Amino acid sequence: MLLHQGGIIKEKVNAELDELRAIAFSGKDYLSYKFRSGKSSERNQFIKNFLHKVFGYYLEVSNANKDKVPTDWIRKQTLVNAERFITEELKFTKKKSFMQKRS
Repeated sequence: MLLHQGGIIKEKVNAELDELRAIAFSGKDYLSYKFRSGKSSERNQFIKNFLHKVFGYYLEVSNANKDKVPTDWIRKQTLVNAERFITEELKFTKKKSFMQKRS
C-alpha cells in the first residue's frame, strides 16, 4: 500500500475525513446523493449534476422546470434549453475537492 493512494486510515474513524474521501473518489455520485437526499421526489426529476473543468460542479435545470428552482440557488449560466445553477454548498464542495487533489 502506497501512502499517496490513500486507504491508510480506516473508514468511519473521522466523519470529515470520510466526507473528503467520498468527494475525492466519487465526487459526482457524492453530489447526487447529497442533493437528492431529503429533497422532494418532484425536485429529483429535474436536477442534473455535472462537473465542468472551468465552472466546477453545477446543477442543470431545463427551461420547463425553471420555476421550481429554489431561491437560494445562484444562476451561473444560461443555455438554449436549460439554466445552470450553483449553491454555496457546491462552492464549498469544489474547494474541498480541489484541496484534496492537491495534497
